[in-house]
Amino acid sequence: MEYATHRAYHEVPWLWKFHAVHHSVKTLDWLAGSRLHLLEITVTRVAVLAPLFLLGFEKSVIDTYIIRRLRTTHSEITSALANHRFSGYGSAR
Repeated sequence: MEYATHRAYHEVPWLWKFHAVHHSVKTLDWLAGSRLHLLEITVTRVAVLAPLFLLGFEKSVIDTYIIRRLRTTHSEITSALANHRFSGYGSAR
């Protein structure tokens, strides 16, 4: 589901507006993968968890997904809420 959702962000024009944040970096670095719009984070998580619940997966499977995603969700949300208008790490303004 994550791959299908990611493809939809590229193919559906109104979803692209949210996903474009991820592709807006001028320099590709280790933070680029965490640069997401808050709505994109939410939609992707729901798109994965909803089928797991509806298909009756065991709680341990759902917990595993949640724990795995919690490891990255914090950095994604922090990045989504950050002001990205800085000119670079350690550079003077």
